[in-house]
Amino acid sequence: MRLNILILYLGYQRTNQLFMKLKKSYKAYNINALGALVQRVKEIVEVLDNPVVDAFVVSVDKYIESLNRGYISATGIAKFDNKRDAYYRGLAHLVNTYTESPDKQQAQVAQEVSAIVNKYGGFNVPKMSYKEETSALKRIVAKIEELPPEKIECIHLNDWLPLLKKQNDDFEKQVTEYIESQVDYNKTSSATKVRKDVECKLKAVIEYIEAILVVSSTDKVRRIYKELQEVFSR
Repeated sequence: MRLNILILYLGYQRTNQLFMKLKKSYKAYNINALGALVQRVKEIVEVLDNPVVDAFVVSVDKYIESLNRGYISATGIAKFDNKRDAYYRGLAHLVNTYTESPDKQQAQVAQEVSAIVNKYGGFNVPKMSYKEETSALKRIVAKIEELPPEKIECIHLNDWLPLLKKQNDDFEKQVTEYIESQVDYNKTSSATKVRKDVECKLKAVIEYIEAILVVSSTDKVRRIYKELQEVFSR
């Protein structure tokens, strides 16, 4: 009897020490790395029928959903920004090309427009912060639109200006919607709260695996344990 208790105790100490190391490792993960970690752990342990595992699975799904929400919104903003950058570079290059036009009137108009473009950043506009770029593009478009229509037509900016203006407005709208969505999201469940919950549930799952590995180890449990070892050793 004493021998059996000793074996169980030594087995628990061995696994407990290992899992203490595993539990420490996830603290250093950033939000995306933690998402990848808990998603992998979920795939490994969800074959077990237990309330602790079920709670962990639900928590992981919420955490991944919160990551995807931020990622999709941020990705959408980046796409709008890339598109307005492309339109702006097209307009700036076109104006720059016409400054060398053999047509004196065309070259003169292009130089006038080029002065406007350069005043507000020139080719460095796409390198500005989102807010600074939005403001610079508004000023550039507004100043060019103040020119007589024949001048705008002279260097073929009729199509470029509306495209750039719309894309800049769409970008600003996208940013506003993103900020509002994040404010609403933070009112209901902050990212910090979601992370703490998934960390807590991860710890609970690890402790659960610790326990069943010692008291009722099966081939399934040992396989899960081995797979978790591989995950946390990376």
